[in-house]
Amino acid sequence: THWYHPHIHHATAVQAGGGASGMIIVQDEEGALPPAYANMEEVPFFMQLVDLLRMKTMASHGGDHMFTPKGTENFVIVNG
Repeated sequence: THWYHPHIHHATAVQAGGGASGMIIVQDEEGALPPAYANMEEVPFFMQLVDLLRMKTMASHGGDHMFTPKGTENFVIVNG
């Protein structure tokens, strides 16, 4: 399983910080895992902490002038 976050230069904070990220799930080849693992139920879980104050600082230092949220409260995004 891999994590991705799309962005263009100087707009990382607004996109990744705004929740534009997720999982890429890679399936194993048949027989690649021992049966005890291969037969387990998979439960994809993705959690992201959005720290608005830190994102504002990063956006400012990175020249991202598009990211201008109001407030500084943190919040968590779970599975999108």
